Amino acid sequence: VFHETMAYHRMPIIALILSSLVGNVVAYFGSDALKAEILPRASAGELLFCLLYTEPDAGSDLAALTTRAEEDGDYYVVNGTKIYTSLGHLANYGLLAARTNPEAPKRQGISLFLLPLDSEGVTVSPIYTMGDGRVNEEVFTDVRVHRDYMIGEKDSGWFVLTMALGLERGSIAGVAAQGRAFLDGLIDLLRETGMTSDPVVCQSLAEMETVLEVSDLLNWNLTTLLGKGDVPITEAAMAKLYSSESMRRMGSEALNMLGFAGLLRRGSPGALLEGLSEYQYQMAPMISIGAGSTEIMQGIIARTGLGLAAKG
Repeated sequence: VFHETMAYHRMPIIALILSSLVGNVVAYFGSDALKAEILPRASAGELLFCLLYTEPDAGSDLAALTTRAEEDGDYYVVNGTKIYTSLGHLANYGLLAARTNPEAPKRQGISLFLLPLDSEGVTVSPIYTMGDGRVNEEVFTDVRVHRDYMIGEKDSGWFVLTMALGLERGSIAGVAAQGRAFLDGLIDLLRETGMTSDPVVCQSLAEMETVLEVSDLLNWNLTTLLGKGDVPITEAAMAKLYSSESMRRMGSEALNMLGFAGLLRRGSPGALLEGLSEYQYQMAPMISIGAGSTEIMQGIIARTGLGLAAKG
């Protein structure tokens, strides 16, 4: 509810989402020492987190990651590169997926660590996006992380990662509340201009309302399952897929109604809805990729929900 309320009012919620996600992972799977160090400060809002998953050659196929964490006494030595990391330049810690057993099958031999980003050997470089945002590249050169910072058991990180991705997908689905704010503002604007007397416009608005309602139901179902301690892989993929596709459809439909003025950014003369239509349209592709692309979500639903085997 809190995430949805923040999203509705266009508050910057990514830090909140990441803190909630990483905090839950630490609470479920972290060592007692790590819980004692991290959870009180995270709850007090003193820490920022990021996700160190994606690599230059391991994006949608996360199991192809090559970042290494080699055991050296009580430490692991990390070498590799992560990319497209939100908040990587601000975070205190990153949830790092690294390969601890290169001889194991690709979904085995992976471990998770909560890596302090002020560690020696961490280099963070900016990648600026078309939307005036910033993501980052992190290069790890002989970075030493203590074994107490491992999340879960060695070489068993894929299960923890699956849980974390489920939480992330649920959080992204919750961002669909931005779509609710967008629709409310759009209806008010169209009423003012008299366009709501057009049956074609009313049909489009009714479709937007319907997809938002379905998205809410999928997200609440996912939240209920997560609250029970389940690992709802299929339901998380469904909620994330439907929410991201809904945002894309709503952005396109709104621009069909608003015309070129709907593409003006916030602060531009003549911008409609304080630039929210442009923002909605621009953000939709990014949300469709985050925590797994549309195609990946469809594959998960086919395999885990329908029991269909991948070809080959």
